[in-house]
Amino acid sequence: MLQMKVSLKYAFKGFTKRELHPDRDIRFEIREYSSRALTLAALTFAGISLIITGFRENLTAVKDVLLVFMLGLILFIVSYKLDVFSGKRRIFWELQQRLLNYGLLALVIGLCLFFAAQIPDSTPYVVVGFLIVLALHVEEYLDDYRTYKSEYKNLART
Repeated sequence: MLQMKVSLKYAFKGFTKRELHPDRDIRFEIREYSSRALTLAALTFAGISLIITGFRENLTAVKDVLLVFMLGLILFIVSYKLDVFSGKRRIFWELQQRLLNYGLLALVIGLCLFFAAQIPDSTPYVVVGFLIVLALHVEEYLDDYRTYKSEYKNLART
């Protein structure tokens, strides 16, 4: 129990520290995430508009798809807006990355739902595509976990 309290203390300290990465300048990465989020938000908005136009008479058939796309749109916009705060504290930079990743995952899930509902024969391909994206997503988080774990061990030693 004591070790968990110490781990949480250093995790919080690591996420709220002022310097994001003392060994590199990440302002470029912050702008890159922001640019990606805005581009994906625009594409998602265009997709929502096309779906609404194409299914105007029967919006209930694509209600679930629209909800997932709207969730992705919101995540992309919030990720874009975190650009202002990302250079101040590490937690904002981490949130910017995570929201972009979850927005992308929502976009993939929305596409999977859409194709599975509209073209039932495509379901096996959609499932394989989704599993590939999900595996890449999980691998990225595991890699981040290993990195943070080693950083927190270094923080605990100081």
